[in-house]
Amino acid sequence: MATRNPNQEGQRTAIISLFCLMETELSGYALKKLLKDWRIHKHLPISPATIYRSLERLEQQGLLESKEVRNGNYPPSMVYGITDAGREEYARLLEKEADFKRTEYSEHLFIGMCSYLPREERIKLAQNRKQEANRHMKKLQTKLDGYGHEYGKPYAEWLLIDHEIHMIRAQISWLDHFIEMLETKQA
Repeated sequence: MATRNPNQEGQRTAIISLFCLMETELSGYALKKLLKDWRIHKHLPISPATIYRSLERLEQQGLLESKEVRNGNYPPSMVYGITDAGREEYARLLEKEADFKRTEYSEHLFIGMCSYLPREERIKLAQNRKQEANRHMKKLQTKLDGYGHEYGKPYAEWLLIDHEIHMIRAQISWLDHFIEMLETKQA
């Protein structure tokens, strides 16, 4: 099962932040509200503090630019926009995320975050993810083949492995469908 990894969580928050800023400038509050409206938390838990830290870190790295904006009588807020370096980093981070880690977060969230990449790159990333999923499934199958399927044990790890293999097969099937949609320009 997946364990918390602050580096990966930070990387994924960066991807999501950069994705949301691809077409418009947003404040931290507006970004937080957008993620809530999209229900991202159902797929990847993100705290408001993580969002604000991510925006600050991305700005320090030159991937975002900020400016102070005043709306009426409200206190000024920082509004962030993506830089060209941020767009390049967005593509690099997505390529890095193409490594298959089924239990870490939802497949469709990863695919959705790729929508600003050119079609050829999305196809390549989906194919890479499919290859990694197949490798992972083969490792699990080898491990499963080594079990004697001993019923009655209080913790039947083999049952969980078998379930995981079936879940990965379903994801591979979905990736095949997605790749076909991209190749026929339906997505």
